[in-house]
Amino acid sequence: MAANAIAMYNVSFFNSFFSVELTNEFGVKDEDMGYYFSILSFSYLSSAILIPIFFKKVPRKAQFVICFCLTSVSMAFMGPSKLLGFPKSLTFILIGLPMLGFFQALCFIPSLPEAIEVYQNEFKIVEGVSPALDNKLNDVVSSAYGLFYNLSSLVGPILGGAMFDIFGYRTTLDINMFLELIAVGIFFYYNCGLDVVKKNEIFLEDMAKLKEVSDKYKELKKKEAKE
Repeated sequence: MAANAIAMYNVSFFNSFFSVELTNEFGVKDEDMGYYFSILSFSYLSSAILIPIFFKKVPRKAQFVICFCLTSVSMAFMGPSKLLGFPKSLTFILIGLPMLGFFQALCFIPSLPEAIEVYQNEFKIVEGVSPALDNKLNDVVSSAYGLFYNLSSLVGPILGGAMFDIFGYRTTLDINMFLELIAVGIFFYYNCGLDVVKKNEIFLEDMAKLKEVSDKYKELKKKEAKE
């Protein structure tokens, strides 16, 4: 759920000041502002289709780390980064903006199924044995997903706006670029690790065993119903 919250923060923290920067520094007209913000939405729309295809075999925990790594690169372009010596350029911003929207699918899409399956594996919950428990688990995880998503969308623009007022646009993007790299380190150390592929294989084996038990239980219930 933390990955979901960070992804939502990534696409919302600049909403309160991005249009101000485009108008003051690059002379973008108010009537054209919607086109720039739509770049973020359309890039995510395309990634929601492509990411599940191209990252199908990549462990979800690794997808989170990849997302944060690529997001930090996106923010470096969106600044453009003063620390990296990038020139002030609208072209750089228009490179970073669709990148930012595209890569967030690596967090938004796998977060919910990852949370559900982790709970199922941790507590050995066999799907179908207790419909009430299954529904309760889905409700709790979905509620938590929505809570983190909406809380982050609320806090993101407030924090981003405060940083913009204090540090300015380019420094704010540099700060968030480094915050993203910190998230990479935290998630890699505590949630991913070098043996992520091996751990994912073990996890998938455990989930396959639970599914096998679930299928056998459903077959047994069908036989009992026929008798």
